Amino acid sequence: MKVAVIRNPHSGRGAGARSWPEIEARLRESLGELLVSIESTRAAGSGAEQARELADSGIEIIVAVGGDGTISDVMQGVVHTESALAIIPLGTGNDFSRTLGIGTDCGRAIEAIKAAQIQNIDVGPLAARGYLRLLPEHCGVWF
Repeated sequence: MKVAVIRNPHSGRGAGARSWPEIEARLRESLGELLVSIESTRAAGSGAEQARELADSGIEIIVAVGGDGTISDVMQGVVHTESALAIIPLGTGNDFSRTLGIGTDCGRAIEAIKAAQIQNIDVGPLAARGYLRLLPEHCGVWF
C-alpha cells in the first residue's frame, strides 16, 4: 500500500500550519515506508489536479489534510479512480469528518488510515456558479 498526503497549509485559519509538524511526525511514525509523498496545495483549487496525478501514479490512499474545502477539492481528483480518499481534519468546521464519524481527532484519523478502514460513500453532482462539483450525497451542501 502506498500513501500520499496533500495538505493545505492555510487551513483552519492557520491551525493547519501550526499543527503540521506534530501531524507529520505522527504520520511518519505510524505509516513508515507506506508514506511515499507529502505535498502542499500549490494554489487554491489545485488539490484536484494534484490528487489525480497521484492516483494516476498508482497511489492507493490519498490523504487530504485540511478543512472541508480542501477535502472537497482533493475528492474531485480521487473520484472515479482506484485510489481511496482519507482525511485528517484541520479546518475550522470539519463538517465532513464529523458526518463520517471521524470527528476532529487527528490521531484517530491517522490510525484509521494505517488500518485502511475504507468506507464507500455516494457522490453526486452539484452545478453552481458556473462550475460542476461532486459532493457526497449524504452531507450538507458546501459553499
